[in-house]
Amino acid sequence: MWRHLTAFVVANAVALAIPAVCLGVSRYALGLSSLLADNVAANVVGLVLGTGARWVLYRRFVFRAH
Repeated sequence: MWRHLTAFVVANAVALAIPAVCLGVSRYALGLSSLLADNVAANVVGLVLGTGARWVLYRRFVFRAH
């Protein structure tokens, strides 16, 4: 049970960090600092990548078939 709980928490922490990383890349690496660019980077690109990462991590580590 603790292994599943730990895997669940780690998977969610990784998926939570992805939009922040996308925002950081957009703002600091690409130099896009408008409100629209911030929203697209975090709320569109970050959300899609975070959802995909969460799906993969859940299937691989949290809800594995026995």
